[in-house]
Amino acid sequence: NGRLLASGSEDRTVKIWDVNTGTQLTNLSGHKGRLISVVFSPDGKQLASAGGDNEIKVWNVENGSEIYTFRGKAQAVYSLVFSPDGKTLASGGNYPIVQLWDIENGKE
Repeated sequence: NGRLLASGSEDRTVKIWDVNTGTQLTNLSGHKGRLISVVFSPDGKQLASAGGDNEIKVWNVENGSEIYTFRGKAQAVYSLVFSPDGKTLASGGNYPIVQLWDIENGKE
């Protein structure tokens, strides 16, 4: 919606910022390694994060709760993208495949 910005950090947290004020709204923690990629779902209600810990986390943006943790095949996940309808999340890393995750049921 252009109002929020998410950043991943080497301190293993995702920070959500208010773009208009520059204020940090939320600090999401739970990763065991540095973060490399963060992406909002098309409707802005969810956020996915991933990095060097082989975990992909999906968060509820409104309340900051963790919805799912996916375990990727790659040692590090470098990129994430939601499908246009927000029902599938694709992840890619240092393993020569792209994994697809079903956001509605939490399965690969």
